[in-house]
Amino acid sequence: MAKLILVVDDDESILEVVQIVLESEGYTVQTAMNSAFLSQLASQPVLPDLILLDVLLSGEDGRDISKQLKADSKLQHIPIIMLSA
Repeated sequence: MAKLILVVDDDESILEVVQIVLESEGYTVQTAMNSAFLSQLASQPVLPDLILLDVLLSGEDGRDISKQLKADSKLQHIPIIMLSA
């Protein structure tokens, strides 16, 4: 089974390019454009193996989102890589 990567960015064109590149390398990709994914993430049956997270998301700070993810015992094991265009 392919590794699942969650890509979070508020720029749709960046999401599309990153998704195309990762899928061409054999990864399964989920995308989100804001932090709304947080409320659903812990309850998903399959958690991502990696999160690629934009530093600034339309007024939201990716660093704060990262801290929220790391504070959740079910999600804290997921590596996060911060992105910035």
